[in-house]
Amino acid sequence: MKIGWEPGFILVICLLSAHCTGPPVPIPEPDAESPAPVDLVVLDPSGVQLGGIEVAEVETAIIPEILSVAGRVGVNENQTVRVGTIVDGRISRVLRNVGDRVKKGDRLADLASPEVDDTRAQYAKAHTELEHCRAELAYRERLKDRAERLYDLKAGSLVELQAAEAEVHQYEIKAKIAQTEVGRLEERLEHLGLTVEGALEEYTEEHGVKSGEYKELESVPVVAPGEGTILERNVSQGTVVGSLDDLFVISDLTMLWVHAEVPETYLAALGVGQKASVVVEAYPDKIFPSRLAYIGHVLNPATRTIQVRCETGNAGLLLRPEMYATVSFELGGGAESVFVPRESIQNVDGKTVVFVHDGGSQFRMREVQVGRTSESRIIIEAGLTVGEKVATEGSFLLKSEMLKGQLAEE
Repeated sequence: MKIGWEPGFILVICLLSAHCTGPPVPIPEPDAESPAPVDLVVLDPSGVQLGGIEVAEVETAIIPEILSVAGRVGVNENQTVRVGTIVDGRISRVLRNVGDRVKKGDRLADLASPEVDDTRAQYAKAHTELEHCRAELAYRERLKDRAERLYDLKAGSLVELQAAEAEVHQYEIKAKIAQTEVGRLEERLEHLGLTVEGALEEYTEEHGVKSGEYKELESVPVVAPGEGTILERNVSQGTVVGSLDDLFVISDLTMLWVHAEVPETYLAALGVGQKASVVVEAYPDKIFPSRLAYIGHVLNPATRTIQVRCETGNAGLLLRPEMYATVSFELGGGAESVFVPRESIQNVDGKTVVFVHDGGSQFRMREVQVGRTSESRIIIEAGLTVGEKVATEGSFLLKSEMLKGQLAEE
């Protein structure tokens, strides 16, 4: 069948063709105000300097093998004291509490003891005896002088002179004994932290003294033998204590011990004096420099591990005794790895990221996979290549700016 073309249909096709060959339909330009990608942080040029943002080039190095073991923070026993008393008695006043920082000589509590009364009374008696002996000695010396003059004048006998000299010698000995007893009791009171003030008036005055007049002088002070923090207070007002009791426990917490157990296979790689690092859960981003101070001599037969002890500085007193810790030792060796400074690593929405310098004042967030951590560097297992530059100091500011931008978009 032959198909024919109607004149009207041909006219419509021609009109459509003419329309299609006309000027192109304009395409809208992208909005110049459209937001930047969410992973891009653009700062004002001056903001980089004001924010203290620094960049470092991604490099490779041989990172030593790290041994990390579980540990426990403890007090430094060489800087820990248990405060007691050398006399039995009853606590009359407590002046310090757990957690207080004290210095050497600070008064912690007062102790009332019958032994103090006895010692002060003995001192008064000994002092009186000493005065008596001295007076007698002076009298005997005058008698001896008289006997010497009579003997020289042929008015006295040699026997009388010798008897006078013997009596002088006898009272010299008695005076020395009395002086020794006075000195002993003075030292006794000094060891108790007391003085002899008021003892003679209290026990030798004819009319005595008013009740309680010397009570303050008779309280034995319990004092701190060194500087530190009070960890334990085992007494309250009225507590009866003895010379074997620990009243307070004080420790200097600026240098702590961290105890750990190391597998037997690593024993040859460790040595006293070796550097170590300590991390605790409370401050996961902070490393506490440490030093291996002791390696045990007996192996634990059940775990095949050996006890080690590290000395760890505690600036700011952030570490607390009994905290769990991770102790790391550099063992040497290791393979060449890509690394960045620890300051470069940030955490965003549960991801580990760095901010790569994108030129000028632009930084682009990039997720990375991290490996082992040393004191100042972190191994990057994936996400960065050598030569790229990442933000170090100030990377937290970039993180804050990016999160601020995300909140603004929402």
